[in-house]
Amino acid sequence: MDESAEKINADGTQFASFLSFVLASHGSLENQEDDTGLISFTSYLERTFTAVTHATCSPYQKLFNEVTLNTIAENVTEDAYRIATRWIDQRSNEALGAVVLWALDCILNDLTDQKAGFGGSKSQVIMFLVISMVLYKKPDILISLLPMLREDSRYYGQDKLPVIVWMTIQASQADLTVGLYIWAREILPIMGIESNPSPQTTDLILHLVESILSAPNAEQILLAGVVSKGELLIPPSALNLLLHLTFPSTPVKGTDRFEAIFSTLQWIALADVPGNNQKMQLAIEVQDYAFKSIGGGNANLSERATRLFIWCLDVNPECFKLWDMIYEDNVEKSVVILKKIGKVLPRLDCYDDLRDTLASFRQKNDKALSHRMDDARKAIFIEANQQCLELLGGLSFRWRSQVTHLLKESIPYCCCIAFLACLKVFPLDGIALKF
Repeated sequence: MDESAEKINADGTQFASFLSFVLASHGSLENQEDDTGLISFTSYLERTFTAVTHATCSPYQKLFNEVTLNTIAENVTEDAYRIATRWIDQRSNEALGAVVLWALDCILNDLTDQKAGFGGSKSQVIMFLVISMVLYKKPDILISLLPMLREDSRYYGQDKLPVIVWMTIQASQADLTVGLYIWAREILPIMGIESNPSPQTTDLILHLVESILSAPNAEQILLAGVVSKGELLIPPSALNLLLHLTFPSTPVKGTDRFEAIFSTLQWIALADVPGNNQKMQLAIEVQDYAFKSIGGGNANLSERATRLFIWCLDVNPECFKLWDMIYEDNVEKSVVILKKIGKVLPRLDCYDDLRDTLASFRQKNDKALSHRMDDARKAIFIEANQQCLELLGGLSFRWRSQVTHLLKESIPYCCCIAFLACLKVFPLDGIALKF
């Protein structure tokens, strides 16, 4: 890689002249829809790199580490790089997308040849360079290619994953939101599809998101761009998968790394989004996933899921109605939620909706207990009823405390008003001081 870059560096003037010639010979780039220009650019790079003698082709993992934007910026002359990026800026997204797919196909074909023992093409470096430069300037192109990458079987499989991850890293260097958007929708779900993903797959998936979150000011950037292309960066389904990967019933390799990033990713997933309706819908979807994970034998998973469920109640009153609809068939899970609400009650803002829902639960409990049932189920309804009574008492105490606090706060104001009223009745200038 270094030797090849040095040759471009040495021929920087010729390279810049070549690009200028292509720009001029292909007319106005604003109206140019064919791929001739960029393919000519790639062909030039290929001839330059092929002129360098390699004993063997670089392993792909080595290339992933070498071919970064910094490598390009450091080894390609400033004039050549400036012209190349201007060229890319003026191309249509459709044309650039076609070139990225073409370069990706070349890389994957070369990877197949290497696995078959045919060696690899020296031009593989050029394909990496082209993809890296294009995605750095136009990272959204990778999002536009997702439907094609998702539907075409040529891009499936663990052997293709390193290349897709590498491409996402290139786009992330320019726009972290693009990287997280792709990771949450296309790359993380691989962990759910594969019942037992290999350590290499887990490491790649974690390495990508860790590189995104470790960028300077990553949290602020991601929160500011929490909605990308009209969709959440981390959809509820991805948050649910993260929840189970972070708190499995039995810890596995990589669990500690998921634990390290879970809080940040959850914060981004639940961040305020433009439009009240979208946040309301988010709460309903998260509530459904969270409720399924409450209870059972996994205490850590149940605890986190219960917190998420209560967040949904506090965000969207509709979530109380949905809870009320499934209460009788899920009393045991509801007891877990009611106990947790009792611990966090002072931090909630949904007192009125909670009071109405608890009253409904009490009616359901009384109705259920009036019928014959086995002792175990009866005990659950009795416990649920007790939790409802305690919470209603807590709400009543909370209301009395708020009234008392309000009265205490208003005493100074009342005294001031009374004093001013006295001044009006007994003006000071009418009082003679006798000494």
